[in-house]
Amino acid sequence: MKKHLAFGLVMFGMMSGSAFATADLGDAFSAAYPNSELSGCKICHEKKPKLNVYGIEFQNAAQDFKAIEALDSDGDGVSNLDEINNGTFPGDKNSV
Repeated sequence: MKKHLAFGLVMFGMMSGSAFATADLGDAFSAAYPNSELSGCKICHEKKPKLNVYGIEFQNAAQDFKAIEALDSDGDGVSNLDEINNGTFPGDKNSV
């Protein structure tokens, strides 16, 4: 019974297209931007498990931070890289 439940949960997660943050992704962000003051779930999530626009673009870019640096994910007029370097959240238009 437990095997069926675990399999069902895995399949549901795959079919729903949802992605959950892991410590590995947090570590990867910190490695990509060692001088950034940003950390935590808010970088990619509005509320767990819902991704913000930056998280969606990160997911669509095969989890490649560099591929979305020049984008302005939240449409606030500041590139993702500039927001990361300034300590503001690239997925939150109210964080500039």
